[in-house]
Amino acid sequence: MSVFENDWIMRQIEGMTDMLGKVLLHREKSEIRVEDELSDEDVKKYHKEIQKLLKEKKYSEAIQYLRENFATGSMEYLKVALSAFDQLNSLREPELQEGGYSRQELYNDLEFITEQYGIHL
Repeated sequence: MSVFENDWIMRQIEGMTDMLGKVLLHREKSEIRVEDELSDEDVKKYHKEIQKLLKEKKYSEAIQYLRENFATGSMEYLKVALSAFDQLNSLREPELQEGGYSRQELYNDLEFITEQYGIHL
């Protein structure tokens, strides 16, 4: 994948996460403080596990866990997912690859989440 394709995908991901935050969560990205806003204990555990895997640079595993345990319709699960996608999107391509993940996979996984809410990109 060329640098230009990579930059385009990166901007698309950022735009999608911003749009989802505004439309579904009624928030600006800067207003989302996931840790402070979670009330459901299961979602808190979900968030902690994803953050643990991200810190260990197990990006592919983190997203696999995110997808397998995602609860469609829950705004709290969506907040956790958008936060994880934002974190991964902020990484450089070599960092993503080191964690067994790519920007294209990130785009595809974000698309999977949006489809759970009836949004087709």
